[in-house]
Amino acid sequence: MVEFKDGIECVIKSCDEPQLDRAIDAALSQTIPFERVSNYNNIVPEFKAHNTILEKLQYEWAIWVDGDVILYEDTHERLLEYKKQLDDPSINELRLGLYDSFLKKNICCCAVRRSSFVTNFRFKDLLSDDTECARRMRKHGWKAFRLADKFIAGTHCESPTEQQIFSRFYARGVKRRRDGFHHGQYRDMESRFERLYAKTKDPLYHVAAEALRLGIERNDYEGSHNSRFDKEIYRQWKNGTL
Repeated sequence: MVEFKDGIECVIKSCDEPQLDRAIDAALSQTIPFERVSNYNNIVPEFKAHNTILEKLQYEWAIWVDGDVILYEDTHERLLEYKKQLDDPSINELRLGLYDSFLKKNICCCAVRRSSFVTNFRFKDLLSDDTECARRMRKHGWKAFRLADKFIAGTHCESPTEQQIFSRFYARGVKRRRDGFHHGQYRDMESRFERLYAKTKDPLYHVAAEALRLGIERNDYEGSHNSRFDKEIYRQWKNGTL
């Protein structure tokens, strides 16, 4: 049995996102440093990256961020103010919020997970690997403390590339198709893209809308998130062969 040290570390799961250098710098530049910062880059598909990180954790708590998440400099300092929750053995996760720079709204979530609990649950090779794992953890007493509405930990998806946006919403379209993405929900997201385009004139909102539609129609994403698959689908779309 692993003996985890007291404290909070930061793990960054990435695939060469254009925001990655800033994400690492932000994690290393906290007003109160994390006990440890580690980056796991280009381990694909996603379930393998997640399970690799589980084997490397050293501290009782870890904040998990992707390579396109830039933490605010006081995130760790603010986390330590929740000592009551961190010391409560019945709580296995603190859910923080992020500001999505592309969608122009706060989203959930940035997870701070209790390592001694989550290391017992591996991701499976599924596109909705996180959702499936959460179902299994709930059966074993997993409890999350939600802070997303009042604790915004950083930004997500600042200055994205076209491929990032296409890949993000293509996968979301597939997931929503499989999870029961009703037509009304599709219209809501589509109308959000339209409103944001009208306000910003950023053509990436048209890319997002088309990627979402294609993902729902094609429903062809096999297994966990895979950056190689993402790049190939994007290449086909750009070449007009999708």
